[in-house]
Amino acid sequence: MKKLCAFFLMAALLMGSASVWAEEDSAPQVDPTATNVSTPYPTVDGVLPAEPQPPAGGVKDFENFQKYADAVNDYIKAAQKYIDGATNDANDIINKRNEAVQKAQHVVDVYNASIPKENKK
Repeated sequence: MKKLCAFFLMAALLMGSASVWAEEDSAPQVDPTATNVSTPYPTVDGVLPAEPQPPAGGVKDFENFQKYADAVNDYIKAAQKYIDGATNDANDIINKRNEAVQKAQHVVDVYNASIPKENKK
């Protein structure tokens, strides 16, 4: 819940600070090709084990069906680990992005404070 509140607070701050840039005409545009990732993010197929297949005999072949159930359980655990890791990675990226926003805002604030009031538009 705290993360959600912090997210909404940061979103509101970002939306409210958009007009604070030193020169509105020179405000940076988002570069759709920009990335800080030097290697591709691991794909689900590259991380998860092979998808378990039900035994031909179905539940009647109890021993093989039990092995199938265990394989399904292992698959679910691996998928959950991937999901948790991806969520943690995304949260880390968001936190680092927010830190960059705060640093940039600080530089803009210092810049704005250095301009005499009579020169401000």
